[in-house]
Amino acid sequence: MGVLVRQLGKNQDWYCCINHRGERGYKKFPTKKEAEAFAKTARQKIADGETFRSARANLEEPTFEVYARKWVEKHVQERGLTVRTHESYSGEIEKHLIPFFGKRPLTEISRAEVEEYVGMKMRSGLSWRTADYHRTIMSGIFNAARRTGILKENPAERFGRCPKPRLSEKASVLDEAEEKKLLELVYQKHPDYFACLFTLLRTGIRRGELLGLKMVDVDTERAILKVCRSIDEQGRISLPKRGKARVVAISMQLAAVLSWHSRRLEASGKPESEWLFPNPVKRKAPKGVRVLLVDPGPIRGDHLLRKFREFLKEAEVGRRRLHDLRHTAITRALEKGADMAMVQKLAGHSSIQMTVNVYGHIQAGALGAVVAVLDDPSLKCLRAMDANQARVAAGETIDVTDESSASA
Repeated sequence: MGVLVRQLGKNQDWYCCINHRGERGYKKFPTKKEAEAFAKTARQKIADGETFRSARANLEEPTFEVYARKWVEKHVQERGLTVRTHESYSGEIEKHLIPFFGKRPLTEISRAEVEEYVGMKMRSGLSWRTADYHRTIMSGIFNAARRTGILKENPAERFGRCPKPRLSEKASVLDEAEEKKLLELVYQKHPDYFACLFTLLRTGIRRGELLGLKMVDVDTERAILKVCRSIDEQGRISLPKRGKARVVAISMQLAAVLSWHSRRLEASGKPESEWLFPNPVKRKAPKGVRVLLVDPGPIRGDHLLRKFREFLKEAEVGRRRLHDLRHTAITRALEKGADMAMVQKLAGHSSIQMTVNVYGHIQAGALGAVVAVLDDPSLKCLRAMDANQARVAAGETIDVTDESSASA
């Protein structure tokens, strides 16, 4: 039995939490004095042998709808998540989770119902990836409720084996010939965009992270790139995905290209900009002003995407998404033998398991070169086997039972 008074949440509200024989409940109070008075009464009721429901009379039982909405706001603030992630969580909760669980008290939602929900969504045509994303959101909500004493366990945890994520079917990695063809064309005919695409292909950073790069984020002497911010489609600036900045190592080639890019910007006569890839679109100067001496701001995502599609068409390379340049960089690194842990840091994944799940099949193919060193070409039996195979291919008939004795 436990009747506790705690101060919880961003606003540090006072709560009386009751945990009695596996059942839990809580109630919020504006002051500590009121919470302790209620707790004293509840303890006395339990000591007198009254039931849990009697002891927790008037305790709040938040519904999934109310608690989920509060969780989104609190979770985003605590974790420093991006505006885009906040909108994604809120959208999935409002569109899918609340219509299903809605007015149900959190304490009445069982693991069986969570499983039923995920199965129903997959049968309705939702991808398993999206259904599992919903389960992840639910798990975060239930974990928060467990920490505050509302739930005893998380019904969305230890959900069993789920299909591992793989590289999206939409993803289309450029082969080395296509990559070379694209880069050569952009360098020759559209040099203003060369460093931009080259950075994507050599670092694997996300589009928003590319748009958010500033001059101060590049250190060519130390060969590093600081990914400190991201810019979304609406031009809003936030922290990178997962709410954390990171440092990415850059190759000698990329360091040279970025130095070349900086020299071109200085020689262009355009207004100085703090952004590594400033907006190339000409801005109309006010009447009577010949040169607009203001920072043009970062390159816009929609403009870069439009130019990228033009480059693909001009280079006669098949249709691709701009995000495929990220997949190309990560895939190429793994194909060339890069360590999975290092690739995880390059990609900015939250865990190495994410990298293994999405790109592990690529590294598995590259392991063929590793196991090849285990072969011993001096084995006589294998040489005899190869010779017999050649005879069979030539049309001769061989007694299989005599093969082993013939190689002795």
